[in-house]
Amino acid sequence: MMIKMTMKLVAMIILVCAITLSATSAFACGEHTVFIYKVTKVDNGEYWGTGVYDDSSVYFTQEFIKQGEMINVNDVVVAYFEPENVVDGLVMVEKVEVVGIDVSND
Repeated sequence: MMIKMTMKLVAMIILVCAITLSATSAFACGEHTVFIYKVTKVDNGEYWGTGVYDDSSVYFTQEFIKQGEMINVNDVVVAYFEPENVVDGLVMVEKVEVVGIDVSND
């Protein structure tokens, strides 16, 4: 229960930071650079998404998803990258609950 509450708090902090820094699509979160994406396609353990705050895109596989999480189309995820390698340095992806942000289909 405490871990779930902590993760929700972290997700909320990330989203607040993202809204505050919406002029840029990436920001530092601890020792990682993070991007926020909306998942647009899921196919056999492969995932594609588009940036919530910009026109960036992401591709990742099941192995990068935080253990125990199920990610579906239209879910919002935070992707953690090594700060010196935001192209190929994906570390982990986790789903976040979005409150007060419109990420519906256009």
